[in-house]
Amino acid sequence: MKNDEVGFLNKSVNLKFHGSGFGYFKIHIVNLVLTILTLGIYSGWAIVRSKRYFYSNTEISGARFSYQGSGGSILISWLFFIFLYVGFVLAVKNQNNTLLIVMVAVFVLFFPYLLMQGVRYQAMVTSLNGIRFNYVVKGNVLKGWWAIYGCGLVLISLLVGACILVSQIASLSTVGFVFFTILALVAFAIIQGVSYAVFIKFHINNMQFGNRKFITSISKMKCVKICMVTFLIAMPFLFAAYKVISPVFMQLIMLNMHITSSSQIDSADLTRAILIGYGFYIVAIITAFSYAHSAMCRYCYQVTKLDGGIGFRSTLTFIGCLWLVVSNLVLIVCTLGLGYPWAQVRAVRYTAKNTWIEGDLEAFDVRDHNEFIDKELISRLSRGVVTSIRVL
Repeated sequence: MKNDEVGFLNKSVNLKFHGSGFGYFKIHIVNLVLTILTLGIYSGWAIVRSKRYFYSNTEISGARFSYQGSGGSILISWLFFIFLYVGFVLAVKNQNNTLLIVMVAVFVLFFPYLLMQGVRYQAMVTSLNGIRFNYVVKGNVLKGWWAIYGCGLVLISLLVGACILVSQIASLSTVGFVFFTILALVAFAIIQGVSYAVFIKFHINNMQFGNRKFITSISKMKCVKICMVTFLIAMPFLFAAYKVISPVFMQLIMLNMHITSSSQIDSADLTRAILIGYGFYIVAIITAFSYAHSAMCRYCYQVTKLDGGIGFRSTLTFIGCLWLVVSNLVLIVCTLGLGYPWAQVRAVRYTAKNTWIEGDLEAFDVRDHNEFIDKELISRLSRGVVTSIRVL
């Protein structure tokens, strides 16, 4: 380990990414051509080739990741879900309500289990220096259902019920409606924070590296605060978008109700207003995402440990993430998509550079676990549900 990699704690080393935009471009263009020529059949193998490139070029203190996933396994899983989707569409088209209810109920009940099995597969085929990752599913199915979307569904249902109740018993003025809408959005931000905390705690605490477990002490209150700040950052841009687009929708409504005629509406002004409004909306998404991603990474890394004395640290910043997203977006748009490989490499390199492992890696005692990839039918069908995992 180099001297300049030693940080303020005992030992601190950051991830390094050795790939290049041109190196990934060669893989990306072949993947794209073969996927088109095979009408999408090659897409599973395309994902595997891309992941192997990024994994094999990512290093921690001299050790590199490896990925042993199978494109065929991903394709089989996708074909299964395509089959389910076709069945769902046919049930809707034929108005078979009984079959439709059964399919939706089965999906709601069993999708979290499929998702967990998919994460387990991705973990088991990912290794670092010969040590495989693992994800514990057995005994966690009900907890997984609650963490993945049960908690969020319950909280959102309560919010929707409260909104309906207020709308039924109160007559709101325009100012009151705006105030009520803001309160609802704040409540939604709180729901996001709580749901994220529940999910990420469940996810990390079931992840393993070899025979060592990941442990996190993530706080719901801290996640709610981050979501609230995210909401405050996005709010001015969302309000600007509303102010620009709302008159447009009013004119379209009046036109549809024959209150006004098409000759009284300037289509150029409408188009300009819509573009400006959606521009504000896109800016809101980019700025909110950049803050939330950087803040959540810094916090989650800070409160997560790997059993045996290894900690984590993220130095991602709001401005750094914002610049990365904006510059990558400009790169992709200006090159008509050809710059995507370079944008992807820039994102991975920036993330690696700002991801730190804290602790004495040379003295860290870790051994590979003795579990193997599940081979039953449900496991095989779930391998394409998730095509990428992140511990944090």
